[in-house]
Amino acid sequence: MTAPLLDVRGLTVRFGGQTVVDHVSFVLEAGERLALVGESGSGKTLTALSLLRLVADAQIDGSAWYAGQDLLALPEAALRHVRGSQIAVVFQEPMTALNPLWTAGEQIAEVLVPIAGYSRKQARAAAVEWLREVDVDDPERCARSYPHQLSGGQRQRVLIAMALAGSPRILLADEPTTALDATLRCKMIDLLSVLQQKHGIAIVLITHDLPLVRRFADRVLIMGAGRIVEAGRPQDVLQRPGHPLTQRLLAGQLPPRLADVVPIEATPGNERPPAVVPAKEALIPEFHAPETPPVLEARGVCVEYATRIAGWRGWFRSGVVRAVDAVGFRLLPRSTLGIVGESGSGKSTLALALLGLVGYRGEVRVCGQPWNRSRLEDRNLRHHIQVVFQDPYSSLSSRMTAEELVAEGLRVHAPGLDARQRREKVRAALREVGLDTGNDAAMLERYPHEFSGGQRQRLSIARALVIDPDILVLDEPTSALDAGVARDILELFARLQRDRGMAYVLITHDMAVIRAMAHHVLVMQSGRIVESAPIANLLHHPRHPCTQALLDASFGPDMEKNASARMADYDQRGG
Repeated sequence: MTAPLLDVRGLTVRFGGQTVVDHVSFVLEAGERLALVGESGSGKTLTALSLLRLVADAQIDGSAWYAGQDLLALPEAALRHVRGSQIAVVFQEPMTALNPLWTAGEQIAEVLVPIAGYSRKQARAAAVEWLREVDVDDPERCARSYPHQLSGGQRQRVLIAMALAGSPRILLADEPTTALDATLRCKMIDLLSVLQQKHGIAIVLITHDLPLVRRFADRVLIMGAGRIVEAGRPQDVLQRPGHPLTQRLLAGQLPPRLADVVPIEATPGNERPPAVVPAKEALIPEFHAPETPPVLEARGVCVEYATRIAGWRGWFRSGVVRAVDAVGFRLLPRSTLGIVGESGSGKSTLALALLGLVGYRGEVRVCGQPWNRSRLEDRNLRHHIQVVFQDPYSSLSSRMTAEELVAEGLRVHAPGLDARQRREKVRAALREVGLDTGNDAAMLERYPHEFSGGQRQRLSIARALVIDPDILVLDEPTSALDAGVARDILELFARLQRDRGMAYVLITHDMAVIRAMAHHVLVMQSGRIVESAPIANLLHHPRHPCTQALLDASFGPDMEKNASARMADYDQRGG
């Protein structure tokens, strides 16, 4: 019998006295596609990263045999030759994994120079070819772009290109699709399948997305509390789950409807909202009395970025990419505006404009006041509008404790509070989001890396809530979370809106999240609004092909046939 490509035996990972991965054993055959599945905090990512000893401050026991060598016993210098060239990693957070000061092409070339022995010129040319290999649109432009100038899907493809550039035999893909929309998730998994077959590599896919496991894997391992609790072929494990954890993962789903249902008045002169709404028209219907002023208003908002032009023309001028094109809306108190679109549609850039964090043309008013583009003058406006970012790990400072992170806003917006008063408000905010410290001060002293993904997101929410804002901008707040944790976070948002009366701008690619939370929806494509409708109308009568594609990806194809079923479900659950 042929020896397995990788043989892991009794892998155990501890931090201090706490065991987080407990005697995990599995084998990986050459060319196999293995899925490692579990809830947030189950130990699946630590299992994979520990194989290359990429986890700081961890005590690792057991063995991991590869090519006749125990990876866990190799000297650091020898293991350095295995990383990248033999076993490569696609990390979960592209914006954290990519260097913001280097272009995509430079970062791929950095891999090729030491591993393939290329010159710098050869490496730059090869980087473009690797971007073409992972199906990036306009690979030449992508190679010249910095990470912040790329969409989430493009950044993820850059990471895959970097990993494959070293020609590894094993690829560890850590949640490579969590921040992508439903259509891109399928495309990314299909891309990995094609690349796996073309290059003959073995892939360990770390994920909580069971539909993707069914689509991709040859074999699946289910993890819970640091142990493998079930293993087998996807069709066997997912159709006949034997362990309660597997059953819970299969049953976990986002709630159909959490937001309070409010009567929606038709826009005057339009019984049903048009498929494309002019930028200057008020897109959010009057949920309350007509005299209620909006808490957030945008008129003709445009955001443009300069980009490099190839060749000698780039010496004299820059190109322009319009990321947001003439967007307008009005948001009233206690309402949720959903902004949905595929990766690269401009929705996150629009969020930055609403927060006054990027330059824009047009007008944005927060509680009736425009941004002045002055740090001091805009400070009072920031008291009214706060943000919960997509990736809490990169948005929270790794050098600050939980108490320092939550209290930071109070130091700016409530300077009159003393240390005891600040601590009490911090504790109250943490309790409100479900991080109950009780009398245990140790939680206040923990750093972000000591929390799970769901806990870090709650910490981000507490940080935004502590100064009592009127508006929260929620930028993909559940995209990196498993279904159970995402459900808890959405229920928290619904409760906070009922209790505090806040307005939300909910930015996501997931129509299930939109169905759960939004009152009115804007669909964006290529920086423009292509459809605007109340949530019930959008679910029942999607008009634009982009909307229909997003609904198909989230709820299944043939939307017209399933429209009555969707609306029955919507009505039954509170719509």
